[in-house]
Amino acid sequence: MTDNVNDNYISRQSKALSGDDLLNCIKGMPALLFRIEIAKNKIEYLNDYQIDGLGSNTFLLLKNKTLSKELILEDDYPYYISFIKATQQAKTSKIIIRIKTSNNEVRWIKLKGSPNSYNPGFYLGVMMDITSSVELVNNIIKEESEKLAMINILDNPVVLVNLETKEIISNNNAAHELFGYSINEFSKLKLNDLYYKGYTREMNKVLENVIFDKKWEGKVFFRRKTKDRFLCNTCMRSFRIKNKILLSISIYSVEENPNEQNPIEQNLLSDNYSISEQEYMQDLLKKVSSVSEIKNILDLFIKNPIPGIKTFDGIIYSDIQANKDRVTVYSSGATFSKPYFGEVFTYEGSIAENIEQYKLSNLIVEDTMASIKAIDWALFIPAGIRSYYAKPFFERNTLRSILILCSQKTDYFSDSHIEQYDLLCKPFIKGLKNWRKLQRTKK
Repeated sequence: MTDNVNDNYISRQSKALSGDDLLNCIKGMPALLFRIEIAKNKIEYLNDYQIDGLGSNTFLLLKNKTLSKELILEDDYPYYISFIKATQQAKTSKIIIRIKTSNNEVRWIKLKGSPNSYNPGFYLGVMMDITSSVELVNNIIKEESEKLAMINILDNPVVLVNLETKEIISNNNAAHELFGYSINEFSKLKLNDLYYKGYTREMNKVLENVIFDKKWEGKVFFRRKTKDRFLCNTCMRSFRIKNKILLSISIYSVEENPNEQNPIEQNLLSDNYSISEQEYMQDLLKKVSSVSEIKNILDLFIKNPIPGIKTFDGIIYSDIQANKDRVTVYSSGATFSKPYFGEVFTYEGSIAENIEQYKLSNLIVEDTMASIKAIDWALFIPAGIRSYYAKPFFERNTLRSILILCSQKTDYFSDSHIEQYDLLCKPFIKGLKNWRKLQRTKK
């Protein structure tokens, strides 16, 4: 009876709020509300709240990593990076950081966010000033709880096990994805549910080593919910929390045998083009066949606009070497007063990382100024690029190249024109092969 009364009261209260009332509530919130379009790394602010001492820089804190590094205390900056990664991976996250203001004061800022359960493509978050509650915060953040919470900000799968009972007491989202169990299912598992039964004797030896040496590293045969087994490079550590000895299992790589994929031509669409479009592609293929320098190849694309598509302000070729944390950039076009030619950027925060993470066949960014990707602020925005279309190319299951069409206007690229943009794919592959052949002869 009581529940029904409460439900009716809540229902009446909800209906009493008009659209204007709700909008005024959001505008008046003593915190900055935001949402992020995950696949595009695009952020939107839902109100105009500013943190004392930061002013308009409040709105750049989640966009511009360079500025953020200047504002955030050095010890707290890793927490900020962990939050940015959580937004990109659609993971729930909550952190507290300290920021230096223009008055040389230190403000305590809380960032909290999670994926939108009603619209999975978006991430919802809030930024608030909790300086007045700092004493309470200091009492809450204890070393023991920190150790348990840390696994949620790690990218690799991590599982915590009670060594005495072998019960799983905690795990992160990456572990859910790897093993295939839901949150409720994971909470009912024990350690022996995670590894291959034929590995029991070896696992007992591993646990003995961990108990005496506190740490063990090596390969373990685990198994998924589907009973499929897989071999992993694993690190296990033991530590004590609240009179319990816990085992942390961290998995760093999975050794599988994916089917060998075709070379970069696998990215091409079928030639379902009009006669004029096919003639354009064949003509461009003929022109690029005798060109070997990457700058001349990009210049050729700029000078030969796609039929029915306005010309681009710039074109970028990104050579991806993720294993070396390196993206080498070559550019052409009027937007680049100083063309990028062999400039090196880190893989982390790059378009390549974004594409691989979400297995995107392409990426359209409508407004770089709304982006939180590091590369947009390091490369595109300084060059005056406000929107772009990025097309990835894979070789032997590895992302190796990205062709990026750039514009100085926002919202320049459209999903409805993707097939037209991809008319450059075959000519690009041909030119890329020529250039790589030239590079080999120079060595």
